[in-house]
Amino acid sequence: MRPTLLAAALLAAALPWPCPSAPAAPGEGEEPSAPGASEDDDWVTLRNDMETLEFRVPPGYVPKELTNPNTVIYGSWPEGPHKSVIVTGFAYAWTHGLEEFMKFVVKDVNGTALEYAPGSNSRFTCERMGTERTVYIAFVEARAEKEQAFYVRALVEKEMFLKDRETWTKVLDSIKTQSKPEDPFKIPAGWKVLRTTVFATLGPLESVQDKKAKDLFDRRLFEVNAIVDDNEDAIRFARMLTEDKRQWTRRRPIHVYPTPDAFKAACGDAWVEGATVVYLPDHPDRVLAVDGSPGVVLDKGEILPLASVSYLEGRLGRLPAWMRVAFRSYLNYGAKRGYKPGLFPDAVLKKAKDLFSKHPLPFEDALALDAAKARALDENGRLSCWGYLQYGFHGPEAPVRDMFRGFLKNTIGSEDASVAWGKAVAAYERATKKPFKTKDFESGAKKWLKSMK
Repeated sequence: MRPTLLAAALLAAALPWPCPSAPAAPGEGEEPSAPGASEDDDWVTLRNDMETLEFRVPPGYVPKELTNPNTVIYGSWPEGPHKSVIVTGFAYAWTHGLEEFMKFVVKDVNGTALEYAPGSNSRFTCERMGTERTVYIAFVEARAEKEQAFYVRALVEKEMFLKDRETWTKVLDSIKTQSKPEDPFKIPAGWKVLRTTVFATLGPLESVQDKKAKDLFDRRLFEVNAIVDDNEDAIRFARMLTEDKRQWTRRRPIHVYPTPDAFKAACGDAWVEGATVVYLPDHPDRVLAVDGSPGVVLDKGEILPLASVSYLEGRLGRLPAWMRVAFRSYLNYGAKRGYKPGLFPDAVLKKAKDLFSKHPLPFEDALALDAAKARALDENGRLSCWGYLQYGFHGPEAPVRDMFRGFLKNTIGSEDASVAWGKAVAAYERATKKPFKTKDFESGAKKWLKSMK
């Protein structure tokens, strides 16, 4: 029996992680505990939708509705030791440098008794009068990038601020800003490049001497770029999984080759007979290679799942090899069920139930896969990886789901996802007060998949 509409809705609702500007759920977004760990291990990272500004705050922060277009993060603590403190992040289009921006910020904050922090020209305190003659301290830090400028303001009752200036200093110390980034790859001489928000399609156009062949290859570049267009449902689905609302990204490169030999040479050991699309995670630029030679059918069903995996690696950092395999299937199956997180064709469940009733690839072996071993997996190996990812995101065990969601939340913007995986496992062990065992995880996945109807 396929999932009912209600079950489908629950599955779809289960996946999206907390919005980057929202407080993390218990067990998520936490640093691993250790003897002597700092007291802010459970702090929450706040990011605006465009992810140009982020900073960390103590737990309990509740976001409020944004009404000012320049206010990108806004909220307070309704209870606890920081009750009624308001922390706000602002962003502005700005090209005039920090000195001019500080003049604007001081005027915008509109306080008295302004005092800069020692040795700083971007951090200051000032006093503001609240209701019932209560005096508040506005603690402010500003940053200026090439095209944007930001400032963060903590508004704290004066007596509370004087007792605990250290906490709000940590908040301002954690600020990170980023304007529009440069693409993380180089364009070889003689290569043409076409761009979407997420991808850059490149090919050695000038190396093709025959005019007719050159025109055909030029069209190939256009066709590939059109397949990975921003409005393509599969691309939007992949971005939705990590709540990516940015208007810019560090584009992922797609290399299109004009001949089978050139494609094969570019793929190296990753090439297999009959392949026309290969993702190369070990390439310096982690490119998606496409055979653009005449006569090759550009299959969206092959290109889009791999392109989405490439996108996820750009978004989340270098993924474990088993997870690249699993996400390719996850995205492909989701596309066949209306781009709903967690849904998949009935035939997949039938195969998975049979496999997990017998001998799936052990999860410990999946964790140990490298790129070469991942490419060598047979259908059962790939289905095993998918089953583990499916169970991690949508299984019945809340601590397991929290572990996987915590992993994705912590790895956004990183270079290597292994650090975030370690943090997620540590958070799982704190929440459950027991060690994470691969055998237990594997048994849970088997039990769940075998029970599905």
